[in-house]
Amino acid sequence: MNTETANPQATKDQLAIKTAEYDAKVKELAAANNTIKNLNATLKYVEEKAGQADKLVAELVK
Repeated sequence: MNTETANPQATKDQLAIKTAEYDAKVKELAAANNTIKNLNATLKYVEEKAGQADKLVAELVK
């Protein structure tokens, strides 16, 4: 007899554990994705400010 079908509760328990592990990884990936979005927004802001600073320096050099 197949041991997986012999103890359905054990199989359900294993499924619950694996589902919880999967859900934790999904949350971890979502958090990492949010961090990347925040870093990209910060980088864009810094690039804009650097461009403004370059223009001001060019004006001062004139």
